[in-house]
Amino acid sequence: MKKIILGTGLFSLFAFTTVSCNNDDDTNTTQTVELNTLPTEGKNFVTTYFSGIEIARIEKHSPAKVDGTMYEVDFVNRDEVDFDQNGTWLKVEAEGNRPIPTGFIVPSIVSYVKVNYPSLEIHQIERKYDGFEVELTNDLDLIFNSTGEFIRIQP
Repeated sequence: MKKIILGTGLFSLFAFTTVSCNNDDDTNTTQTVELNTLPTEGKNFVTTYFSGIEIARIEKHSPAKVDGTMYEVDFVNRDEVDFDQNGTWLKVEAEGNRPIPTGFIVPSIVSYVKVNYPSLEIHQIERKYDGFEVELTNDLDLIFNSTGEFIRIQP
């Protein structure tokens, strides 16, 4: 009796795995696109804050990634900017520990970093549902609310 139950269980597991592996409902696609296909807000962001830096590749994800990223712009210097479907930046990151441009960052965040960490610069910023996560050039992560008020150091 145990052999029958075990055999039936193994057969069912094999059949389920085979069916789920053959299911072709994966419609996620990534395609390389040109700068002019970005939403206006995204194009303006790139040309304003990354002018003079050559674009290596722009990828469009369909549907958007779990974090909301629809467009990823990679530059030849290995900086990266992620945008949502409307062209709003979600994440800006420099390669290594180089600083990123700060003209688009909430001024109170930039001021907080300059006052409290004068020898450091912002290396990465990521928009979160309730604010911003900022990584400094020494890998210290700072959390700010949506108005740019410092909340805490990320452990």
